[in-house]
Amino acid sequence: MVGAIGVLSHQAGKPVNTFIIRKAPKPHGKQQQIEGPIIPEGSQVILIDDVATTGKAFVESIEVLKKYHIGVAKAICLVDREQGAQEALAKYKVPLISIFKAQEFLNSKP
Repeated sequence: MVGAIGVLSHQAGKPVNTFIIRKAPKPHGKQQQIEGPIIPEGSQVILIDDVATTGKAFVESIEVLKKYHIGVAKAICLVDREQGAQEALAKYKVPLISIFKAQEFLNSKP
């Protein structure tokens, strides 16, 4: 999703810097955990993921960014499975914004 956002923003003439956070640095190449343009200390970023369940992936990303003194303004996901992600992120004062909630799919009629 982040790659698509980067491409579409560039095509629209309003490029957005995007990056990915690896679970661990690659043992070769630049050996970085944050891949993409350099994010200056003190920056605020937005995290994006497809699905939020417990919020573990978002929390791990927040912890990595904290090491570099980078803040997180908000987290966005397509689907919040409503299994604790919002509460986990609230502990970091990071709001979770979702396009859909799991209940919307469970309550929908064909």
